Amino acid sequence: MKNDELKFLLDNLVTSPGVYLMFDKHGKIIYIGKAKNLKNRVSQYFNRPQVGKVAGMVKNTVRFETIITNNEKEAFILELKLIQTHYPRYNIMLKDDSHYPYIALSKVGDPVVTIERKANNVNNYYFGPFPASQKAYQTVDLINKIFKTKKCKGHHKGPCFYYHLGQCLGYCFKDVSEEEIEEVRKSVYDFLNGKDTTTLKRYETLMKEESALLNFEKANEYKNIITAIKHIYSSQNVELKTKIDVDVIAFSQIEDFIGLTIVSYRKGILLSERFQTINAFGDINEQIVTLLGEYYNKRPVPPHLMLGSSYIGEELSLLYNTKIIVPTRGQYLDLLNRTYQNASESLTKHLLFHQQQTAENELLDTLAETLNINYPRHIDLVDIAHLSGEEAIGVVVTYINGRPFKKLYRKYNITAVNKFDDYNNIREVLSRHYERKLKEGNNLPDLLLVDGGKGQLSIATEVLNKFNLSFPYAGLVKNDKHQTRGLIFKDEEITLKRELLTLLASMQEEVHRFAITSHRHKRTKATYVSVLDNIKGLGKKRQALLLKTYLSLDTLKVVSLEELSQLIPKDVALRVIERLSEL
Repeated sequence: MKNDELKFLLDNLVTSPGVYLMFDKHGKIIYIGKAKNLKNRVSQYFNRPQVGKVAGMVKNTVRFETIITNNEKEAFILELKLIQTHYPRYNIMLKDDSHYPYIALSKVGDPVVTIERKANNVNNYYFGPFPASQKAYQTVDLINKIFKTKKCKGHHKGPCFYYHLGQCLGYCFKDVSEEEIEEVRKSVYDFLNGKDTTTLKRYETLMKEESALLNFEKANEYKNIITAIKHIYSSQNVELKTKIDVDVIAFSQIEDFIGLTIVSYRKGILLSERFQTINAFGDINEQIVTLLGEYYNKRPVPPHLMLGSSYIGEELSLLYNTKIIVPTRGQYLDLLNRTYQNASESLTKHLLFHQQQTAENELLDTLAETLNINYPRHIDLVDIAHLSGEEAIGVVVTYINGRPFKKLYRKYNITAVNKFDDYNNIREVLSRHYERKLKEGNNLPDLLLVDGGKGQLSIATEVLNKFNLSFPYAGLVKNDKHQTRGLIFKDEEITLKRELLTLLASMQEEVHRFAITSHRHKRTKATYVSVLDNIKGLGKKRQALLLKTYLSLDTLKVVSLEELSQLIPKDVALRVIERLSEL
């Protein structure tokens, strides 16, 4: 036993369900888990020999806390919430891909088809998510071309451009019957569900008719639509005879790595396949349950989940109202076996090429020892970008456990008059950033890295003293070839091992990339808006609408008067076109 406090805590554990939190000597939460029986689960960490990362976690644990819950379901929910609040060092999390797009079809009102990043509006049908964003946008463009959905926003006094093309029922300016609206909605719904049997045949007939009349231009237009429809259908590889919504889950373990595959079918159609490699930690079943809980916490749970483990299925059924399928024969078993084979093969390939990519934590341990600081789970990096003082912007990039954590990336428009003064710019960005973090009450770093030497570090000292912040900070310095050469910490330049230097250099490149990208976007937006300034009738709201719809001036230049008039009044659209013609 490591210490008297741990022995006392272990002796007084209860047999209730709940959540346990492991703390290191610095008071940091390093691991969060759940248990049906807290006494049995927590005791086994300290009463049995451990290996690998679990042994490392136990070695670094000086105390633990428990939270008793009424049942296993509450423990499951609480565990997920705490992990996503604290991001503990030893909790392995899936990469965040929650920004995959969905296709949304309105359930009520006019039939509108859009791309959305979250499937949380009860007034929409959702199809997806689409791992390939381009496919989602291509599908929406095709739907809006072949079905008479509502495309334009707002209302018009007369027919819009799409109405003249025969692609709209005229929702904006005339009464469209409920029967017509529902017919369009059902057609789109069936198309997205793979149940449409008439649209392709209709366009094939139209193409033949136009060809017979020697209208080859129109016939070619229909041919392009036919090709697009076939492309959409061909990429929908129908695997299941039963048209159900199901995720098929399989995993494989090799040494200290787990390969997890989730294959999504919607209405029997193969929609996506997601594979990820995760470091194994402790009981594999418990880890898979937690990872799947994290996965479905960010996306809709389908009516069916198919997997090979009854234990994992029972655990998931505590949290989700879904049917668990554990097949033993037939088509479902073949499907599960194929998914498992994919997981196993993908994991093998991953290990062959990426065996060395799992050392981030060990490198951060080395950094902590080198600087004599706490393990830097959360690292912030700051950078400034401008062009001769114009459109200056500052950014803060965050790394959690050695990996970029884009959810916490922030950018700040520089407000100072003298935007050439990088010292003052850093002062402004750090002040605004940490003043904001203190008000929010969370997400303060374990280490701040500033791009520069003693001058930049003096600014960091000033800001942290101002807000009574005590976390350590260091400067990333470069050599004559503009390559990261080491750290300045407490007025001393420290030479680092090559592997650690490589990790910090990659962090420095990432914050620089984010700063430059943000600066370019701001500069482009400023140029866009400046061109449109002082046009009568084109205020800030209409400028923003044009910027959102047409992402560049080059795109806006080729837009027709008819199309532009759907967004802004025709007289204003004319003035915009006249201004653009002068460029």
